[in-house]
Amino acid sequence: MPEKRYSILLLGCGHMGNAMLRSWRQHDLPITVNVVKPTPIREGIDHYAPRLDALPDTQTYDVVILATPPQIADKAMAGLSNYLHAETLVISVMAGKTLAHLNTMLGGHDPIVRVMPNMPSSLGQGICGYVTSSTLNAVQQSRLDTLLHATGVAIALQHEDKINIVTALSGSGPAYAFLLIKAMADAGVALGLKDEQARLLAMHTVAGAGQYALQTGQSAEELLSKIAIKGGTTEAALKVLNTDDAFGDLLNTAIRRAYTHAKESG
Repeated sequence: MPEKRYSILLLGCGHMGNAMLRSWRQHDLPITVNVVKPTPIREGIDHYAPRLDALPDTQTYDVVILATPPQIADKAMAGLSNYLHAETLVISVMAGKTLAHLNTMLGGHDPIVRVMPNMPSSLGQGICGYVTSSTLNAVQQSRLDTLLHATGVAIALQHEDKINIVTALSGSGPAYAFLLIKAMADAGVALGLKDEQARLLAMHTVAGAGQYALQTGQSAEELLSKIAIKGGTTEAALKVLNTDDAFGDLLNTAIRRAYTHAKESG
């Protein structure tokens, strides 16, 4: 039996809030969405308020999404506990703000879920990791699963610190792919291709390689052994990237730096 309509309060609606909202609407979920944001959102919402205290003071919500920049989160959440009922599921997509901190800011409310999604969530092609402050009841878990799976794949984590790893690996990860696309396209242009030709070749190559890896389910090592034929052009290129493991070491260092920054921001 499908669940009856439930209410969502989306506190903040920047890039990530908008990405989730678009995915929910594309899946036609049984939700009513109120957005609190300084500037209006034109599509995908049922009600809009420019600030939290502009909401009806008798209204509570079944799910609250915390999607403000972490730097202004504490100010934005002031008074939010007035809009929670005992069973409200609070979901934070903010980097850095710990479960303990959020629990304090919300007057001891539980449960709270920390989620780290990524940019492709807006297309339903994202992946996220999440951790909960306590065990969710069946309704809360069902709502969490529905909301997250509408944006892509969701992975449950056992320890909160793992969120910082997810932040560094997949949260920031699209930027690494975009940088790879740019570098490949720049190389193509330098060798004589037109800008648009090089850009399309680079984008489709990176996107297609990801889809191929997902659909075959093979490891990166297996895929590399298939494509890098001995004495071939791919092997020649990989010898440059793999000299002293330069490519792997550089990316490992970058991800570790992102992880450290995410951890320190908490």
